Amino acid sequence: MKKMVLCYIILTNTITFTSLIIGLLIASYYDYKKRIIPNFIWKIMGIIGIVKIILIDWFYYNLYLEINPIFILFLISIQGLSFLLSISLSFIFYRIGIFGGADFKCAVIISLYILTTYDSLQLLNFFCQHCLRTSD
Repeated sequence: MKKMVLCYIILTNTITFTSLIIGLLIASYYDYKKRIIPNFIWKIMGIIGIVKIILIDWFYYNLYLEINPIFILFLISIQGLSFLLSISLSFIFYRIGIFGGADFKCAVIISLYILTTYDSLQLLNFFCQHCLRTSD
């Protein structure tokens, strides 16, 4: 069962990462050739990012890992804060003039794909426990 779940995670992560790279390459092509990126590219990438969040981040952790539901709520709130922070910074950069419209949309889409997950929180926990120990 664990092997099947691991294959599911690897397959879905590979598909979403590949779709992100392909979408960014298409957006780069449009930006280079036509100097404008159509909104349908960002919409398709956004839908794929949201499906990734539902299928991998929340579905997997709710069904296959026996985690305390309060911790799952904490994880979802961390993901929401991460997404809101990236949107806020991107919007500030857009309003100041550092980012253009496509840069803002690109930053939002990338933040959908790289939200904080349970695995990264486990890695952070491991790092805090083993690497930040103070010698007695």
